[in-house]
Amino acid sequence: MGDKIMKTSRTKIKTFVVVVLLSAAICLPILCVQQSFGQQQQNDSSNNSTQTINLQNITSQQQPRSVNESEFATYVSPELGIQIEHPIDWSPIIREFADDVRILEFNASRSEMMQLLPPTVRISSAPQPEIQSLDQLTKSLITIASDYPRFDLKENATQALGNVTAQKVLYTYGSGDPSQQFTLQAMDIWTLKDGTRYVFSYIAPLSEFSLNLPVVEHMIRSLSFE
Repeated sequence: MGDKIMKTSRTKIKTFVVVVLLSAAICLPILCVQQSFGQQQQNDSSNNSTQTINLQNITSQQQPRSVNESEFATYVSPELGIQIEHPIDWSPIIREFADDVRILEFNASRSEMMQLLPPTVRISSAPQPEIQSLDQLTKSLITIASDYPRFDLKENATQALGNVTAQKVLYTYGSGDPSQQFTLQAMDIWTLKDGTRYVFSYIAPLSEFSLNLPVVEHMIRSLSFE
């Protein structure tokens, strides 16, 4: 019976992570790219041509974003029970899903050419009654993330999120499709609070990850639970 309960809990965890991180509607850039490129490749095939997509050399040519030179607004989210400061040109969007899963997403403004892979910040919340500790949550989520193509864990350390003890992981990953050559870097910070799991995620192309990192770190420090 205990094994059955653990199996059911793990299934729920994996289902939530897939919804949060891999759903087409709120997908990580990796899946968004696959869909967009899939459409492009389908169009190319009609012209009897084959194209390999390589994003490693596509950059926005932007400079590192300074916190002191950025203007911030405070966004209050009753749905997630948090408030956070964000750059005024990063528009907040709330998405709601089954089982009380909620996503607050901020997309950075980019040039038209780079809309395919904009740096993205997401904060998700979901009830998590079957997980009793941060260590248990961390082991489960890292196990799931390790299935991403070319997953490479760079950092795994304790950090605070909204004055609550949290776990921070930094990793890179890419596409399993050899025609889609790119590497993304992600920073996830997750915590448990009052039976709810919160995950803060920042995702960007590897070559641009550091450009918006000071602003993202300001957002992390500004986050508080209502």
